[in-house]
Amino acid sequence: MSLQARAEQGLLEALAKPRKSAATVKVIGRGEIEIPDKEVLKKWRKNHEKQQILRTLEEDHDAVASLNHQPIDPALRHKEFPKLAQKRIDKRTTHDLTVKQFESTLVEISDELEVKVIDASRAVQQGIGACDQTIADIFAELNQDLWLVTKDHQFVLNQWNKIDAECENRKLEIAKYGSVLEEIEGSRASMVAGELRALVETLTSTAFKPPTYIERLVEAEAFELNTVLIVNRQSHAELLALMEKQHIIVSLEARTNWEIRQSAWRQLRHNRCVREFHDDLNSKIFTNPPKRISIFDKMKNGQSKRHQIRLLKLEELMKLKLPSSSIVEQVSKGFEELNTNEDLAINDLLQALEEIRIERQKAAEERRESLRGELHEYGALEDEPDLNAHANVIENVLIVQTHLDNFFRSAGGLKPELKEL
Repeated sequence: MSLQARAEQGLLEALAKPRKSAATVKVIGRGEIEIPDKEVLKKWRKNHEKQQILRTLEEDHDAVASLNHQPIDPALRHKEFPKLAQKRIDKRTTHDLTVKQFESTLVEISDELEVKVIDASRAVQQGIGACDQTIADIFAELNQDLWLVTKDHQFVLNQWNKIDAECENRKLEIAKYGSVLEEIEGSRASMVAGELRALVETLTSTAFKPPTYIERLVEAEAFELNTVLIVNRQSHAELLALMEKQHIIVSLEARTNWEIRQSAWRQLRHNRCVREFHDDLNSKIFTNPPKRISIFDKMKNGQSKRHQIRLLKLEELMKLKLPSSSIVEQVSKGFEELNTNEDLAINDLLQALEEIRIERQKAAEERRESLRGELHEYGALEDEPDLNAHANVIENVLIVQTHLDNFFRSAGGLKPELKEL
């Protein structure tokens, strides 16, 4: 049998043997990393040492087995066969090119995924920045006292709804960023695993190196892949934890600042109501109402007319050259009538002024009660009630005081409603 036939027969026998690859490619998901016990680590270490010894023996065995293809005659031992030498060169070239191509493919995959990570980071930065800018714009409006005092309480509540919606959008941006990073790592695992399978198939079909060498090569690459996945996911988890922590701080600050502006709105409306109340009481509507002005004008016109009549009566007396009892008596009666009319006009004036005073007093009291109701609505001078204390009292009644169970049962299921409250 020739050397070439023996080599081909040996290759066919080697390929016909059952092979089971120990290379594993497993994508470790988030939350699957656990630290084993010391006993397990010691056991793994011993197994690893045994595998190293076994691999050394296999290498020696492969070195001895390779001598089977060499001729026994020392003179023919170093004789080269051109076709076998060229075939060996082709296998080596294919083997080296496959390994280099695999390494370059890994670099390309890493660069491609790095670009995706950068794009996702920029996208989440823009999304969070837009939410923060919207929240800042809302607070810029709420911080304007002259503009805020003109709005009602529903407007302040609507502003909080907008702020809360932006906080939720901010949270969704962070969650979306985390899902994108997880998808990137999953695609990294699947792409590299596919390349590893292609590498194993090519190297096995080329058969330039023994199966044990290929197995060790693939096992090292799989271990490096798992290490990269673990490190990346650990870094992503830490990054997401920091972002979520910052999000909680931002949401808490937004709620605190909104409550401050709500208190400011209450105080501003309180001060404006008090100021408008004093302005109303000091205005001419209360100090000199139109009815009062009209009555005084009417009284002034009446006094002027009566004064003209007095002057005419006095002129009649001045024209008399000799005293005349009839004329004097007539003038005297005219003066008496004028005095009577004057008294009646003064009484009517006083009565009208009293009616105006009563009416304005009633209006002022109504205005005061209106102010009281509006100030109670704002509640600027009253602190928020301690709802926890009331909740503890209700809980004490529901849970501790069991003698009221019959009462609650007779009340028609009142206890579950109180618990929910």
